[in-house]
Amino acid sequence: MFSYRKDEKQFRINSEKTNNEIMLKTILDNSPDIIYLINLNYLCTYANQKALSFLDKNLEEVVGKKITDLFQPEAASENMRNIQSVIETGENKVFLERPFLTSKGTLWLDTIIIGIKDDSGKVTGVLGHSRDITKYKQEKVKIAELEIYARKVQNLESLGVLAGGIAHEFNNLLSGILGYLENARSHLNEKDKVEDNLVKAIAVFDKAKVLTKQLLTFSKGGSPEMRTVDIREILKKTVKSLTDGTNIKVLFYFAENLKNCDIDENQITQVFYNIVLNARQSMSKGGILKVKAVNVEKNKEGYSSLLEFGKNYIEIIIIDTGTGIPTEIISKIFDPFFSTKKHGSGLGLAAAFSIIKRHNGVIEAKSSIKEGTSMYVYLPSSEKTAEKVEEILLKKQTGMGNILVMDDEIYILELLRDILGELGYKVNTVERSDEALEIFKNALPSKNKYEIVILDLTIPGGMGGKDIVKRMKELDPNVKAVASSGYSDDEIMARPKDFGFDASLAKPYTIEDLAKILQDFSKK
Repeated sequence: MFSYRKDEKQFRINSEKTNNEIMLKTILDNSPDIIYLINLNYLCTYANQKALSFLDKNLEEVVGKKITDLFQPEAASENMRNIQSVIETGENKVFLERPFLTSKGTLWLDTIIIGIKDDSGKVTGVLGHSRDITKYKQEKVKIAELEIYARKVQNLESLGVLAGGIAHEFNNLLSGILGYLENARSHLNEKDKVEDNLVKAIAVFDKAKVLTKQLLTFSKGGSPEMRTVDIREILKKTVKSLTDGTNIKVLFYFAENLKNCDIDENQITQVFYNIVLNARQSMSKGGILKVKAVNVEKNKEGYSSLLEFGKNYIEIIIIDTGTGIPTEIISKIFDPFFSTKKHGSGLGLAAAFSIIKRHNGVIEAKSSIKEGTSMYVYLPSSEKTAEKVEEILLKKQTGMGNILVMDDEIYILELLRDILGELGYKVNTVERSDEALEIFKNALPSKNKYEIVILDLTIPGGMGGKDIVKRMKELDPNVKAVASSGYSDDEIMARPKDFGFDASLAKPYTIEDLAKILQDFSKK
């Protein structure tokens, strides 16, 4: 009787064990995840249905087989290393979004390899658990592609806004220049009228030049061309040029011991020009413009949170009493293409932001409707003495002799031939780079060799100035070379001496710009 009960109890235990095993197998086989067991000999001892489907094998082809026999060679080698690491260290390994090459193509898995340990903590085998995330990955790729497409559409829309704004601005400017020139031509016998119209045409041209500079600020190029300057002079000159003849009262306050700055003068002038122009437009009926510049010693609390702590800056504040900027849009005023003006291109403050960032500075705005706007500009200060800029005196140069000019635009060549001739130089002009090199080389043995070359950096279908200057310097190390380009943010234009040039001349340039470079050469 006792033996029967004992056998019955054992039967129930075995039956429950069998039922549990069947239940566990059912659960594992119905799992959407890949589950398998590996022993210490790297043999597979179990694989659920999802694992078999993933491997495209039946149970007999998997159980008892070494891990290296179950996967493609590259995947097998990596799996072996990972399983070996878990067995040796007991530390689990996790791998996210890993590709696996299978007979069904490339599948993507999230995988965890777990060390199975006995009561003593010793690893007795490995449990592998992987989730097929291929569909998720494909959806992720689709979303990324849609985002790229959306960005392209947005960029095209932005380009349309930009193109429309720029076309409108340039058409207005070109109309002004053309009108003044035609008016001058129709009054050739009246000297005062001719001169007045030419002066006005040049003023409109200067506005076009500012517009192109704003566009070029966003192009990829070199760093600003730094020199030490007194920021007060730039502020005074810029403010005066925009407020003379208006009903705006200007108040300056500069700290007595105001430090200098290492800046690109042209770029920073553009920043102040854009800020003051906005201020003037917001005070169409007149107002007060306050311009303040003080030292920020070791950036203590109370200034912009964006400043580097402990560094010295100059704080420039430009305050107007204009219409102000609504709170809901003030965070957008530095965005490219954003403008509150009907025909604005939305580049002025965006260009200012880009320039100040390149100078390792900060620009911020505070504003209230009907109370005006305060623009804060922070630039790293310098202990160096400001460089003096000599006034350019136009006079004929006779000391340098011959100049060779290479440019693909005929009107530029004709203009330079006339201007340089007026300044006393003998000039030869060429459109092609191969012709320029040949003429330069042939002139070397004679007394008419070229002391100065002005080279356009971009020549369609041929070598540009960057390549030609190297060859010319090899032939004559003493030749003075000037890089010329309409891409004023090109790194060669910012650092000409790093590329074999002696100076750079950004298009469009004035006679004064050209004369200054030539005068500098004559002093050396």
